[in-house]
Amino acid sequence: VTGEVDLCSAPTLEQVVEGAVAGGDCNFVIDLAGVRFMDSAGLNILIRCFKSLDEQDRRLVLRSPQDAVRRTLELGAITTLVDVEG
Repeated sequence: VTGEVDLCSAPTLEQVVEGAVAGGDCNFVIDLAGVRFMDSAGLNILIRCFKSLDEQDRRLVLRSPQDAVRRTLELGAITTLVDVEG
């Protein structure tokens, strides 16, 4: 994922994430190193992704969020649900 995850880009990201989650059977990693901004639309995608994976006894891992994105994840309490690496 790169750039900004906001109301405009969220629908595209959601389609990609849903397809990838549906097509797999192991834990799911989203690399956030290239994301410089995320708003509540992005957080909602991550929450829905977490719920879908949790129902399948799978984990969501968020990798390498930049400081601003990490702060958004913390404020949205996503970090209490998923693993954050890097």
